[in-house]
This record gives sequence, structure tokens and C-alpha cells, in this order.
Amino acid sequence: MIRSSVCVAAILCGLLASNTPALAADQSAEIRELQAQVKMLQERLDKMAAAPAVAAPAYQANPSAYAANAGTPVGAPPAAGATNVAAAAPAAPTAPIFKIGSKLTLTPGGFIDTTGIYRTKNESADTVSNFNTAIPFPNAAASREGEFRGSARSTRLSLLAAGSPDDHTNLLAYVEGDFLAAGSTSNSVETNSYAPRVRQAYLGYERKDLGLNVYAGQMWNLATLYKAGLSPRSEALPITIDVGLLPGFTYARGPEVRVVKTFDENKISAGLGVSSPQLNVGGAALTGGGAVTVQNAGNAATYSGNMSLDVAPDITAKLAFDPGFGHYEVYGLARWFRDSEVVSQDTNDSMGGGIGAGAVVPVIAKKLDLQANVLAGKGVGRYGPALLPDVALKTNLELKPLETIMGSIGFIGHPIPLWDVYLFGGYEKVNRYDTGAATGFGYGDSNLSNSNCYVKGGACNAVTSSITALTGGVWHDLYKGDYGDLKVGAQNALIRRDSFADDNGTNPHAYEDISMVSLRYFPF
Repeated sequence: MIRSSVCVAAILCGLLASNTPALAADQSAEIRELQAQVKMLQERLDKMAAAPAVAAPAYQANPSAYAANAGTPVGAPPAAGATNVAAAAPAAPTAPIFKIGSKLTLTPGGFIDTTGIYRTKNESADTVSNFNTAIPFPNAAASREGEFRGSARSTRLSLLAAGSPDDHTNLLAYVEGDFLAAGSTSNSVETNSYAPRVRQAYLGYERKDLGLNVYAGQMWNLATLYKAGLSPRSEALPITIDVGLLPGFTYARGPEVRVVKTFDENKISAGLGVSSPQLNVGGAALTGGGAVTVQNAGNAATYSGNMSLDVAPDITAKLAFDPGFGHYEVYGLARWFRDSEVVSQDTNDSMGGGIGAGAVVPVIAKKLDLQANVLAGKGVGRYGPALLPDVALKTNLELKPLETIMGSIGFIGHPIPLWDVYLFGGYEKVNRYDTGAATGFGYGDSNLSNSNCYVKGGACNAVTSSITALTGGVWHDLYKGDYGDLKVGAQNALIRRDSFADDNGTNPHAYEDISMVSLRYFPF
């Protein structure tokens, strides 16, 4: 169409030049100048038509892997309507893309964070709340001490390297870290907290023609809820300020090898994840000694940190469905546990696992999204932010996987541009394993008195039976443009910790109110 218009313009100019000899000299000069411009434009169009096509960037070639964070810097609250990635057309990321050579691209991400925290109970914690053991019962002095602190340790940096060596293959590498390492108390029960703290570090090999993707490294576990498909960086994470997220939201983040196969034009995804295990033990006499060795609590001569005696990886198999309206998934989880008897040096193995499901549904397009997840099984406590125990000790010195259920449901709203609001409810519960024996066996022993749990300075034997939470907050874009994104957020969470009753029916409980405000600048 453009070429035709140029030709018509050239013909008209020629007619004007040949059939109007009476025109003034200055008009003839203007016509000659116009003809020269038309000729130059024609030459440019010819060069553009002859130029080779430029290959699309990797994020466009594989939307299922990149669309979740499209238009949203890594770690940022999602843009309005972005939670239903399956129903929305993927957009190119706003972060700058740097090229190495002619194929490989580098995309930086992350944010600078400043957070203010106030808790009505003293957890001595940073921006990662302890929803379980650090919420004190009334006997402890910490139950009468509020805590305020400021922190910039949630600041996060990331880098994505991606390239397409051919029309069918995508290669990528992604690394992300923050400053929330826990020093000598680091562990990998639910996330990796070793210093320096690596949040994610994985590589990916994606074959579009086969619908087959392979990822290896540290990432959000396959048990985590996703927005679309099952590829990393498409997780449907709660947009909370608290880095501990919220009770009931199922996840783990650690080393994993994952294989994902897609079917029916990416409407169905099947994933298999083999991930690094870690045992979370319940009971008073199980850490660093006792009748059995379950965890080596900081024995640097043997281990680099707090690691359990593991016999096999955790295995997760998941099916995800993206029919065009929302995202839905079901999965199964298998786990194995081991302990070693100190006297006989015999080892004992046991097995646990669970079944889970989740969904992300656009209730009102681009205005209100619902997300929910649930996991129930034996020995699955490490997959919940409350970190309820996986196992307890039997009197025969074997491990007993504890029955656990957890889940969360929430709404994320985008009422007007530049505003996001959210409200989540979460619940985690573990069943009692009462052996009726001495201290250190079972979990929630009813023979242990809870009568002093309401006495100042008293010794309290109560252990957690359930955690209930209600979390709400808001994010607002103060600025969003060519110079990045500046957000301010506020959040409040009300947490209730319940315990098992003793033989006298005394079951202490504790409340905690957690308020946070955050200022985040996303320069990329």
C-alpha cells in the first residue's frame, strides 16, 4: 500500500513538471525537491524489503515461560489483570534487554526495598515472620513486648540470560538473590537461607516443537501454585510485603530438576519435579541428640549447616489446565524420612506424602482475581509457611509422619489503575500423635501440663496444633514510567496460634498482629 502511494505521488509530480510550463521558477524548484524526496523514500523502502527478518526474542518465542512476569519487574506485585496470564495476551517485559553478540539477551530485574515492621509480640524477626514457634504464649515475657524495626534486607536483584540457537529451542539461565540470610542458623527446611542467600538460580532448556521443557537448579518447587503452565517465573505468589508470605500457602524453594510436557497448544501441562528434601522434626528431644539422630544441629565438622538425614528426594507430579478462563491444577507429593539409632546404629525409614490442588480464576476480568490452594497428607509440614512438623518419634525410635492439612484462599483486586488490593485467609493444622510416654516421644503429649502457660515466667509445654491467619494489604504506584516503578504498600496480618489440650483440658492460644509498610523502587 505504501509502495503504491509512493508511485502515484511520483506520477503526479511528473505530470505537474511536464504540463505546467507557466509555473513560476520557485514552484518548479519545489517540484524538483519533492521528486528527490520521493526517490529517496523509494530507495529506503527497497532496502527495508531486502533486509533479513530479525528473530523474535526468547520471551516472545516462549510466552508460557515468560508471560507471568511480562510487564512486571521480578518480585513486584502483578499489574492489573496480570494474574490470569492464560487469558491475556503476553506482552514484552518493560525491563531493558541487553544483547551479547547477535543472539543472547540479558534482562536485569529486582527492586530496592525499605520496610517498616511492627509486631504486637516480640519475634526478634526481620521481614520474614515466624508464624509458629516465635508467637509466644502468655507465660513468656515476649508476649508483652511489641517490636518495631526497619529493614532494607528484602532488596532483591535478578538477571535473566536467554537465547534461541534455532527456531525450536530456547536456552535460559536465571539467578535471583536477596539479603535475608540467617547466618549460623541457616537451614533449607522450606527455603534456602544460607549466606549469601540465593533465592533462585536455575537453567532451562525448552523445545517448542516437542512441547518439552527441562529446568535444573534452585527454584520455587513444583508444589507451588502457578498462574499459567508449570514453568518457572509463572508462580502465583501472594503479593504480600511479608517475605514469609502467609500461612496456608503451599510452597518450597530449593534445588529441583523439573520436566514439563505441554499438550493441546499449551492448554494442558504435565510436570514432574525431583527436589532436595529436608526434614522438619516435632518433639522436644529430637534436635542435636537424644535416643536417635534425626538432625545434625549445626555440626560444622560433618555438615555445612542444619541438615536432616535424608534417603531420597521429594517427588512432585502435577497436572495443570489452562482452558482460556483461569488456571487449575492437581498434584501428588511423595516423601521419605530416615533416622539412625544412637545405640544400635540401626536406621529406620518411613514414607509420607500428600495430595494438593489449586486454582487462579478471574472473577471480574482485569478487576478481581481469586486464587486458592490446598494440600493434605502425612509428613508435609515443611511445605507450609507455619512450618508445622513433618514427623515425630515413636517409642520404638522410628519416625511417625504426622497428618497435616493446609490451605489458603484470597482475592487480588485492581479497582482503579495504579492500585492493587488483596485479602487472604490461611489455615494450617497438624494432628496430635500422643504416645502417653516420656517427654520427647510423640507430638502434643497430653500428659504434659499446660497450666503454667498463662502464668508469667511459668514453664509452658504447649505445642502448636494449628495456625489461622487473615492478611490484607494494598499497593499503589507512586510513579510508573520511563524511569522505572516506585511503589508504596501497607499490610496487616492477624495470626492466631492454637495448641493441643492437656489432660486437664487446658489448650493455650496466642494472638499476634503484624503491620508492615514498604517502599519499593523497580529501576528496570
